[in-house]
Amino acid sequence: MGAGMRRMVAVSGLAASDLLPMHEVSTEGLPPEQQFEAFCDTQGGIVDRVPGPTAGAGFATRQRTWQIGRIAVQHGRAPSLEWLRTPQRLRRDAIDHWLLLVHPRTVTRARVGDAWQVIPAGAPFLVALHEPVEFVRPGGDWVSMFLPRDAFADIAGLLDSARARPMLGTTARLLGNSVAMLPQELETAPRSEAPALASAYLALIAAAASTVAEGSPRRAVGNTALRLTQLKRVIHENLGSALLDADWLCRTQGVSRATLYRLFEPLGGVAAYILAARLRETHRALLAPDETRSIAEIALGVGFFDPGAFSRAFRRRYGCSPRELRADALAGLSQAGVPIGADEALVLPLTRLLSRL
Repeated sequence: MGAGMRRMVAVSGLAASDLLPMHEVSTEGLPPEQQFEAFCDTQGGIVDRVPGPTAGAGFATRQRTWQIGRIAVQHGRAPSLEWLRTPQRLRRDAIDHWLLLVHPRTVTRARVGDAWQVIPAGAPFLVALHEPVEFVRPGGDWVSMFLPRDAFADIAGLLDSARARPMLGTTARLLGNSVAMLPQELETAPRSEAPALASAYLALIAAAASTVAEGSPRRAVGNTALRLTQLKRVIHENLGSALLDADWLCRTQGVSRATLYRLFEPLGGVAAYILAARLRETHRALLAPDETRSIAEIALGVGFFDPGAFSRAFRRRYGCSPRELRADALAGLSQAGVPIGADEALVLPLTRLLSRL
């Protein structure tokens, strides 16, 4: 990757430190029998993966990931693969980002609920990671964009109404073509342009989604999703309160207990969502280079009043203690982006990046 970085600097005229950070992982240097498992490790536990018929001969793949604003962008190339986000997986991680996928050269299939969709090559396809989904794709390239729901609450209803169907039409083609070429542009993009890039793509995604959502029979679903988004916003605004629980939400937000439980049931329940939100905030703060608060102060700030319970919950979710994560961050390990098997740095799993968005 060093030679590749030198080429990027030469083309852009920027110093390496001024480029948008890129996390790159590859299984190409591993023995064939280890490649598929290594690929799954780098992607984290967001979905369950089933290798295609050629995986026995190896699963050579390479992925590059960038963050622009609150959006994560990943470009990858891999053999055929099926992946599933199951109800069990939903309850385990409580990740509810939207995922926008573009396969520039291959036709793919996806199932959300009982309906299978055939997605033309180059067509954007939006799914919500808070609901079960199954994806079958042949080998080739893909580009994905992860959008955290809490960061884009103002267009939540629009995106939910447009999900689980291929985006077609002139605006959607413009979005698909732009997403397909984005990784090439990000190779030489300066850090300073990340906020503008995020805003531009968010506007384009919203425009393409609006053409799909017009006349959609999912208006009721969109309204339900909007109510869920409003409740999530209230939760995030009150994470530090000792009063935050299901009863408090019902009293202050005018929602019945039955409705509250129905809305959060796909995410493992209200209590599980609140716990996951608190853990994500502590994780994000522990990795922030400008964070000066102690671990105890960070935990208290998001509603963890029992240090022992906090440490146990954190380790169950992230596989390390808060102190270990902060030590890795201070040592610079959390920013490493190198091929699998390299000894000098730690590969950043996709799940960790998503928890920081």
